Amino acid sequence: MQQQDAFDQQHQAPRNRRRLMSVGAVGVLTAIGIVGPTAAPAEAATSASLQYSCKLTDLGTVFTDPWTAVVSADLPAEVPAGSGVPAPAVTATVTTGADASDQLRALNVKTLEGTSAATYSLAGAVENPGARTASLTVPQIAVPETGNIVTDASGTGVAETASATPGTVTVTVGDFTADLTTDSGFVAHVGCTLNEGQDATLGTITVV
Repeated sequence: MQQQDAFDQQHQAPRNRRRLMSVGAVGVLTAIGIVGPTAAPAEAATSASLQYSCKLTDLGTVFTDPWTAVVSADLPAEVPAGSGVPAPAVTATVTTGADASDQLRALNVKTLEGTSAATYSLAGAVENPGARTASLTVPQIAVPETGNIVTDASGTGVAETASATPGTVTVTVGDFTADLTTDSGFVAHVGCTLNEGQDATLGTITVV
């Protein structure tokens, strides 16, 4: 009988160790948010495609054809009340209108690079709602021989604090400016105003 008990204990011990290891692994995965309903909400890229009226602010040159900007940001879907909201990574792909592209080619502009200030606003369940500015960098791009010019800018917005009570934060895209240096060293100061009649909502954040 004692031999049987010893045999059972020897075989149960590995099973118990395996069971404890499995429970421990699930606990670790749950703690870091990989499995289970307690996982933290992931950030999701949200975007808006909008049209703008643009001009060269220093020269007073107004472009007739609209510019298009596709703005994206990695906003969290949900945050706890009173918690911090990280500064979002922001990207903007801007396509010039045909007349702007043609004028730049007529001036023999070969490359463009610089910076952009993109405004956006927050409303709802956030401390200090209102206007914000994302500082973006525009890497050098070559002006194509034909067609519109496309620039890709990226940078970060502003960190926020959610309100102490549940609700919804609405993020809305605004106007933008850009300082673009050409291959000749000339700096084109561009100002773009959001055209009316568009839904400029970039995304929402649920505060729980």
